[in-house]
Amino acid sequence: SEGLKTEPNAKTGIYVSDIHNGDYLQVREVDFGKKSPSRLTVSVASALRGGTLNVYSGGTDGQLIASVKVPPTGGWEEWKSVTVPLATPVTGVHDLTFAFSGQKGCKLFNFDFWKFD
Repeated sequence: SEGLKTEPNAKTGIYVSDIHNGDYLQVREVDFGKKSPSRLTVSVASALRGGTLNVYSGGTDGQLIASVKVPPTGGWEEWKSVTVPLATPVTGVHDLTFAFSGQKGCKLFNFDFWKFD
């Protein structure tokens, strides 16, 4: 990861915080099996403008799997689940990069969980 922190929350447990434009999180060897999921759900919270979460196979120069517009949710721990269709079908085992973008200089949003289904 780059530029991220984690924080505890009694309701959600540990979540990713302090997300700024250009930060990213990598997860190794995610196994999608033989059938591609059709959508991605993320749980996010933002007291400001939100931002965008892009998911890539490999690094940020890899194939874009999904793009999520994160809206303002009313607070840094006011969680909202956002579901989007996959931009590209994916099967097999892949390293994933969660790349965060938005207004430069300010904290964008917090990120609790992700789920493909």
